[in-house]
Amino acid sequence: NINLEIKKGEIYGIIGISGSGKSTLLNIITNIIPQNTGTVQYHIEGEDKFYQISERPEEIKKLFGYSFQYPSFHSMLTVQDNLEHFAILYGLPKKFGK
Repeated sequence: NINLEIKKGEIYGIIGISGSGKSTLLNIITNIIPQNTGTVQYHIEGEDKFYQISERPEEIKKLFGYSFQYPSFHSMLTVQDNLEHFAILYGLPKKFGK
């Protein structure tokens, strides 16, 4: 039962004790896992309506940044190699890895 509105330019941190649902909330907000109840809506600047992430996922994913608790990069790869690796995983054109 979370009701949250984050406006342009605002930065939020999600804090709480271990097991309180922080990671689950962020994974739902960023569409890493689907929500099973409720709705998550996004507003794209210059448009009149709100969207579910499933309606315009590529545009909506550009609206937020998410830093995981544990590093997800590969220590044996260069920074450039890591960028290219994750660009491929997320279906981005190779130019996003550069």
